[in-house]
Amino acid sequence: MNNSSLNKTVSQKDDAPETLYPMAEIENVWMESQGEFRRFSPLEWAYLDAWFQAAISPATIIDGIRESFRSFRPRRPGDRIRSLVYCEQAIYRLAQDRYLEEFWQRRKRLLQQEAQRAVAAYRTRKER
Repeated sequence: MNNSSLNKTVSQKDDAPETLYPMAEIENVWMESQGEFRRFSPLEWAYLDAWFQAAISPATIIDGIRESFRSFRPRRPGDRIRSLVYCEQAIYRLAQDRYLEEFWQRRKRLLQQEAQRAVAAYRTRKER
């Protein structure tokens, strides 16, 4: 093993906790909400990866899981949320709401800046 591959290995190990921390936190919230120790299945890890690829924040995923458990109403005794896939709609709904909220806040800021520029331009023309 040469020095460059050793450096890459060390740097990858240093980066790993930062990359895995949100996933571990999400998994902890999942287990906490479910009330039992059950790790994610490969399918659920794939869903998490897809959500991260879609730029859905870990906070949104966690809030979606919590909302799903809060709003869950069992049809029969013993019914429970068995898969992270059940939380998908709540997560997408929260992500969309948060995205739209950010969009409209940005839009409002831009409109305010345009209005300030227009007022400044009007005042400079009026002073001439």
